[in-house]
Amino acid sequence: MELNSNWLRTSLEITGGFEPDGNPWAGVSGDFDAEGISCGILQWNIGQESLQPLVKAVGKDEVIRLVPVYGKAFFDACSSSIAQGLATVRSWQSNKSMLRSDIKP
Repeated sequence: MELNSNWLRTSLEITGGFEPDGNPWAGVSGDFDAEGISCGILQWNIGQESLQPLVKAVGKDEVIRLVPVYGKAFFDACSSSIAQGLATVRSWQSNKSMLRSDIKP
């Protein structure tokens, strides 16, 4: 049986809808799972070091352009050790699972 791309997209959106609020492709969620922050439908994150390669591939200048206030700190968090990256992104949270409103995209 061949994988239907519409079924795949729908299943990803259903699955991804459980973690971030809003658009599951662009959602960002806090540290409820002890991974720092998790981004996107596949929940790339700092703790599992799955987010760092994506951010580095975009490049520092583009991250700063897209996220003018926190972009440099975010890029630096993704370029440092996991422990330092986790400490940085955890400092942006009002409690263990909620990103402060000024951080959310």
